[in-house]
Amino acid sequence: VHVNQAFARRVGRSPEQLIDHPLAEFIGPQLAAWLAQLDAAGARAPDDTAAATCEVVDPVLNGPFMITATDLFDNDDD
Repeated sequence: VHVNQAFARRVGRSPEQLIDHPLAEFIGPQLAAWLAQLDAAGARAPDDTAAATCEVVDPVLNGPFMITATDLFDNDDD
């Protein structure tokens, strides 16, 4: 399990406190809805390098953010 250190600091938690919690607990509803929409659309093909981006002012994270989401693949493109 990997936790983004900057995100942990932003939400005022230790990385260990974020493990086993859904991301939606730490972000606003607009960002949570956008991520859920991406998740519902399913993973892209391993050779699709296009990233999804969203600009949002998040009330929970307390600021404007440009969010980039990409699919994660292992060494076997799974």
